[in-house]
Amino acid sequence: MDSTVATDTHTPARTLARVVVAALMTVVTAGSWDVWWHAALGRDTFWEPPHVLLQVGVAAALVAAAAGWWRSRDPRLRWLVAAALLVPLSAPFDEIWHRVFGVEDLRSPLVVWSLPHVTLVAGLIAVDIVALRLLRRDPDPVARFLFMGMAGGALLLLLLFLAAPLELLGPYHVVGPAGEAIPALFLALVLLAMRAQIAGPGGAMISAAFFLVLSAISTEPRVPAPGVLIPPHEHPPIWLSIFSYVLPAAFADLAGGRTSPALIGAGIGFLQTGFLYGTANLFLEPSFRYSVAAGAASMAAGVVGGAVGGVLSRPLSRQL
Repeated sequence: MDSTVATDTHTPARTLARVVVAALMTVVTAGSWDVWWHAALGRDTFWEPPHVLLQVGVAAALVAAAAGWWRSRDPRLRWLVAAALLVPLSAPFDEIWHRVFGVEDLRSPLVVWSLPHVTLVAGLIAVDIVALRLLRRDPDPVARFLFMGMAGGALLLLLLFLAAPLELLGPYHVVGPAGEAIPALFLALVLLAMRAQIAGPGGAMISAAFFLVLSAISTEPRVPAPGVLIPPHEHPPIWLSIFSYVLPAAFADLAGGRTSPALIGAGIGFLQTGFLYGTANLFLEPSFRYSVAAGAASMAAGVVGGAVGGVLSRPLSRQL
């Protein structure tokens, strides 16, 4: 971090950045709720409650950013407006996409990687990063800790959503155990970047906590709606999933500041994949269990991905 941290006294930019992050959390919460809604109730109408909440959050972010830019001509808020515009543009794009190609089959990884969904997530990631650049200058340490933690949790959720088809324990695992390198990379990248950006201890942990809350909202229902086909797969116990993120976050916060980011990232990847794939088989039905070799390969991929994420966290921190 440089000397500009916690010295920005530009009240409109500071206050509106908080509003934008709160709106972003609303949007990501609505997106997580939407995942649950489609599985539990199907896709009934564009005006279903999660979609409405999402659009309300987007409108609030746009109005706050536009008002702040109009008053202050702060170029950071101009970029925030430009990034936020990607989000509402993805809604009609998604509707047209469904009319042309039909509703996504939940058994296909394209439910994540469809072009409208990637556009939406890319817009939200851009809003998140620009908002983080504003928040890191907030002079209130409590507000900075809370709102940057929200933004960090949202960023982690968005990145791991994009990586979901690569996870070995998920329903798709499109490239097998090697795919675990990407989620581990994203986890190490965000945890270490947030540790560097949030003054004081707990930057990685607060981000992981908000991520887990957002993740819990999208948990699939036990009984999907009639006609909704969910690919067969088994989830590990919820406590196992929680610890697989809490332990790496605690390690990231406690690791010495002089320790190599690559080494810390490798530790994050080892703890996340090692705890998960070292014990998940004990709780899965036989038809969903993975081999010892696949579990070991997933752990190795997690260590490599985490190390790369640790290396990349330094340039990301400098950009925030």
